[in-house]
Amino acid sequence: MAVASCRKPSAMEFFVLNEDRGEDGLYRYEMDFSDSLATYDVYIYSRIDELGSTLLEREDIPMAAYWTAPDGEVYKDTFYFPVRDAKRGFFSSEYKMLYREGITPIQRGKWSLHIDVAQGEQMPVLRGLGIAYKTNKD
Repeated sequence: MAVASCRKPSAMEFFVLNEDRGEDGLYRYEMDFSDSLATYDVYIYSRIDELGSTLLEREDIPMAAYWTAPDGEVYKDTFYFPVRDAKRGFFSSEYKMLYREGITPIQRGKWSLHIDVAQGEQMPVLRGLGIAYKTNKD
């Protein structure tokens, strides 16, 4: 016997490869914050292919998040992605950081998130950038 459910999953995850960024270099995501009874936790994750010992010498990566509300209003947030806080392998390190916890959107509905990652010789190259968000209900 099969049981079908119409419930939306409590967690969603999206990964954008480095080469799949927009022409402007931004990583782009859509998130559904429609549930008026929920708060949301947002995580950012990635992988960097570089020797772990080299990464320990790197600075954290500056990033800018551009949140677009359902009404089109844009909000900017800047933060740092912690390069040294990784699950390290010999030549590849995995990252998952809690970006924001307990978000209560000022508007319910579908939000866009575009992330700009600092580039340059001093910055390690991300394989891509992922977003995971989880719905919390009390």
